[in-house]
Amino acid sequence: MASLVPLLKPCPRAYRAPGMEEALLVRAAKSGDSQSFIKLSSPYLSRLMGQINQITRNRADTEDVVQDALLRAFAHLDTFDGRSSFSTWLTRIAINCALMRLRKRSLISNSLDCCPRSDEASWQSWEPVDSRETPEELLIKHERQKLLHEAILRLTPRLREVIQLEQCGGVSLKDIANLLGISVGAVKSRLSRARRALRSSMMETDLTLNSLT
Repeated sequence: MASLVPLLKPCPRAYRAPGMEEALLVRAAKSGDSQSFIKLSSPYLSRLMGQINQITRNRADTEDVVQDALLRAFAHLDTFDGRSSFSTWLTRIAINCALMRLRKRSLISNSLDCCPRSDEASWQSWEPVDSRETPEELLIKHERQKLLHEAILRLTPRLREVIQLEQCGGVSLKDIANLLGISVGAVKSRLSRARRALRSSMMETDLTLNSLT
């Protein structure tokens, strides 16, 4: 796998292989030929870096995500059936890696926010916190966020990816359309369907949570 690292340094002379040549490269890469995979992927790397940076907004995270996506693509190349172009398949893997990265970053941030710093580990840290929300309200809020996340995961992949990209913040509808290779109209349609499904799911959730209070 280490042999894939040079992919993060795209060759300025990289070219896109014609359809027949790309098919041969895919076949060779599926047999474990990492050099064929490098030749196959290199033409799309610069654009992929730009697309993923629109999601992460962080150069270091972008490089990590793209490297992870390349490793995953190489490891699971046998699942590529050719129904979409290789670049589209690789881009979707990278988008999923980026979204997982953001979720992990969010979880870590939330965990740190909930933990007192070591220099605050004194009697003061045991003082009751003056909050506008009661413990019961905070618990329900946390449970509602958890159920919303589960509802998003139950969406079809096409609806889930647009709603997750929208939640990233700073990613416009046009950016989402470019990332997914669809029209802005298709993005709006999928977002509308995703929101309707989530509203329906969360209405049931609210009824359940309200019955507990």
